[in-house]
Amino acid sequence: VASAAAGTPDVIEDTVTGFVVPCRDSDALADRLLCLARDPQLSRKMGKAGRQRVLDSFDAQSWIDQYVRLYNELWSSRKEPTN
Repeated sequence: VASAAAGTPDVIEDTVTGFVVPCRDSDALADRLLCLARDPQLSRKMGKAGRQRVLDSFDAQSWIDQYVRLYNELWSSRKEPTN
């Protein structure tokens, strides 16, 4: 459970990998925490989905591959200087 501050909604998929609540909404935060406390099966399901999302999207090799692709695109699209 996290508030919708900064990039949190980019990391947590609401109702799939966790819950995202509005910033400064303590009632919504408490409600979602109680929801998970009362439903261990949902808590486990979201935990597994969150872990898989991190493994698929946020591991070092994934970031390295993305940067290599970006650099290759930029390199191949560069214009040769004219003299």
